[in-house]
Amino acid sequence: MMGHQSIKTTQLYAKITNQKVNEDMKVLSNRIENKYELPKDDMPEFTHNQYFYDKEMGRVVYVEKGKGL
Repeated sequence: MMGHQSIKTTQLYAKITNQKVNEDMKVLSNRIENKYELPKDDMPEFTHNQYFYDKEMGRVVYVEKGKGL
């Protein structure tokens, strides 16, 4: 809890916080719309080990540096 005596108070603030984050993300999304372009290549160049969502496979895969799917 956030220091409140009642969990209901914490839940109220959490709901407001989530709502505010959602609203702010919509504003940000509108501000950056069409300012950035994704790479044409579906497979990015991996400079370090990382997870990658493969649209064709429909799942997240782990890719090691210098290796492809």
